[in-house]
Amino acid sequence: MTAIGDADQLAGPPELELSALGLRCRVEARGNLAIVLPAPGERGLEDATVRKTALVALRRCGFTHAAIEVLDECDSGSVSDAPRA
Repeated sequence: MTAIGDADQLAGPPELELSALGLRCRVEARGNLAIVLPAPGERGLEDATVRKTALVALRRCGFTHAAIEVLDECDSGSVSDAPRA
C-alpha cells in the first residue's frame, strides 16, 4: 500500500473510489470537505476498518476532511432538531 499523498497515485472521482471499495455513496464536495451520503440501505460504513479505508481513498481524491451523513431509516430522510431518546 502506498502512503497517503503519493503524487504518483492518481485517484478517480470520489464516488468511483468508494464504489471500488464496495460502497454505494454519493459525495458532495465543500472545499476540502467530503460529505459522504450513503445510498439507502448501505451499511458498509458501519465498520471502522471500512471507514478508515474510505478516508484513505477520499484523501487520494484531495479531501482533507470527511463527514458521513447518517440517516435513521425510520426517519425517511427527514432531519429534526429535536433531541433523540
